[in-house]
Amino acid sequence: MLTGLYASCADMYHSADRFFDRQNLFDIRIVSTLGLTQEDVDTLSRLKAVKAAEGGYSETVHTETAGVQKTADMSVLSRTGLNKPYLLDGRMPAKKGEIAVTQKYLEESGCSVGDPLTITETITEDEKVNGESESNPSEKNGNDVKDSSKESSDPDADIDLDDMKTELEETESPTFANTTYTITGVVLDPMNIQSSDGMSTLFRSTASSDYTFFITEEDADFDVFTAVYLTLDGTQELNSYSDEYDDKVQSVIANIESRIKKQREKARYDSVMQEARKKVQDAENTANEKFTEAGRKFADAWEDIDKARQELADGEITLTHEQKNADKQMAEARTKLENSRQKLSEGEKQLTAGETQLNEKAEELEQNEQRLAKERQEADDQFTTAEDTFQKEQDKLNANRRPLEEGTKQLKGIFGEAWPGKEWNALVRAAADLAAKGADENAVAKGTAAESAALAKAFLKLQNPVNDPYPETADTQDGPQIQDPDNPDGADSLPETGVQTALGLGMVTGGQQLLDAKKNSFEEQKTAAKRQMSEAGDRLNEGKAQIAAARQELKSHRTELETGRAELAKAEKKLNAEETRARKKITDAREDISEGKTELSKGQQELTEQEKEYAEKKEDAKRKLNDAYAKLDDIELTQWYVQDRTMLDSYFGLDNDLSSIETVGHFFPAIFLLVAILMSLTTMTRMVEEERGMIGTYKALGFAGGAIYRKYLLFAFCACLLGGIVGDIGGFILLPK
Repeated sequence: MLTGLYASCADMYHSADRFFDRQNLFDIRIVSTLGLTQEDVDTLSRLKAVKAAEGGYSETVHTETAGVQKTADMSVLSRTGLNKPYLLDGRMPAKKGEIAVTQKYLEESGCSVGDPLTITETITEDEKVNGESESNPSEKNGNDVKDSSKESSDPDADIDLDDMKTELEETESPTFANTTYTITGVVLDPMNIQSSDGMSTLFRSTASSDYTFFITEEDADFDVFTAVYLTLDGTQELNSYSDEYDDKVQSVIANIESRIKKQREKARYDSVMQEARKKVQDAENTANEKFTEAGRKFADAWEDIDKARQELADGEITLTHEQKNADKQMAEARTKLENSRQKLSEGEKQLTAGETQLNEKAEELEQNEQRLAKERQEADDQFTTAEDTFQKEQDKLNANRRPLEEGTKQLKGIFGEAWPGKEWNALVRAAADLAAKGADENAVAKGTAAESAALAKAFLKLQNPVNDPYPETADTQDGPQIQDPDNPDGADSLPETGVQTALGLGMVTGGQQLLDAKKNSFEEQKTAAKRQMSEAGDRLNEGKAQIAAARQELKSHRTELETGRAELAKAEKKLNAEETRARKKITDAREDISEGKTELSKGQQELTEQEKEYAEKKEDAKRKLNDAYAKLDDIELTQWYVQDRTMLDSYFGLDNDLSSIETVGHFFPAIFLLVAILMSLTTMTRMVEEERGMIGTYKALGFAGGAIYRKYLLFAFCACLLGGIVGDIGGFILLPK
């Protein structure tokens, strides 16, 4: 059975190795007192025998379980599956806001997959101290190494001057984007298998955190790694608990420590020191600028106090002078108000006299307007009568003209081209001239006797061509044969008819000329009368307009007078109000000056106290700057700790415990074998002693000594063989089950 126990240890070694290989557990881990950078990762990845190098980050956070604050290692999952947690239930986090926890957390918190989990990053000073000591890479649990470059900035080295801080106090932004996550799965941490399920009693453990959580890289904001993990070529085929594996890992560790450790430690130290020194120097420059600015502000404040004191003194003088001016201006304003009141009274009298005079002129204008209307009506009646008379005369002339024009037309038709136009026109013009001068019918006949005789002779000549002094042309003349259509037998009446027609037409024409002259004269008289009446109307309208304008002017003056009275009352009221306001303003100004003196005294006292406080803060800031420079000198050189898997509690504890069991498997079988030999020896001795007589008999019978020895040796061999078979069955078959 003890042999089977030894075999079980070998099986456990093999199972553990397969588990670590499946979860891609690191072969070498490097942690540093000042953190590690991507440049460190790149340098390590270029080493011979290094298969992969990847930076990892973890930080201690807090969560509340059953009302008790517990700590947890918040680890960021690897992008390449390095140190991959073993999934027990649910699924691994795949996006922002998801988290995987251990079975121990679920059992103690009562949560389950799908429930929310809240964490906080803020820790107390005691926890900071504990965290720093627990993250010391010299200890076996070195998962929580922080970026110590942040710790080089002393949080007490700020200068609180006028609510301003220096850059010595650096406010770190939260590493994790969320404080509340959703549990997506339950996992087993390959780097801490003995405490992930609450079974820490099985193996020794130095883990400082209560739980382990896993999130995606999207939920963390970091630029410095807490550890760099390496996997080596060919280690997957080796048992991680074998000497060959240890030799391979140790050779790479020796290579790292001999080739790049010192170089990278120095590079990181220089980088951190340069950054820290720059921050302290920037803080010192900022502090000096603030000191200079504060000194200038104090000087300006004292200058302002002196100016304020002088302004108060000047204000008192100005206030006394303004009070005198105000009294003088008030007196002058009241004198002006009295003068304005007298002017308004005189204006009232003048306005009343003007209104009386305007009413008289308006009454006179109204009488003239009535007179003009009457004259216009009489003129219109006369114009109408004259126009009627002219129309009657025109109708009479038109009536006389129509038969005369018909007669003329008939005569022209009778004579044709032989028409005596010259004589005809001469008689018509002569008769028209006399008629146009107002001659009556007898006077016209008498005045046109010669023209009448000439026309009658012309008609007779056309009527009696035989009496023509040129008879030879009578037969050949193409003229018409004259014959009176109304009296064919009495041809002697035709010349007389023609003369009378010409005289009538001339008198009608002359009468028309006389009538037209009368009309023209009438139109001129009518136009002149209308013009005179229009001018009179215009004069009346102008008078009305003047009166209206005068009334409007008087109204305007009346409005101005009323406005003046209102303004006067308003001005008097305003003057009284201004006088009251001025007196109140002067009183308030005197109170303000008194308060200003009090405030000035108070401000002077406060400024003195602020100067004292400023001097204290300045000295405190200088002390803090000196402390910061001293702390820079105290920063130790970066220390790299190159570790293998034995630095893990779970790995080391398992190896240690299995080695103890294996030692028992090696040691106790030898003891039991020795005991068995002693027991067999005792049994054989007693058996020989008891069968001594029989042995003598055998010898007497002739048996050789060798034959007798074989009998007892065979008995011992069969007993050992039977015990070995039973032990192997129990150890290799029954015990593992």
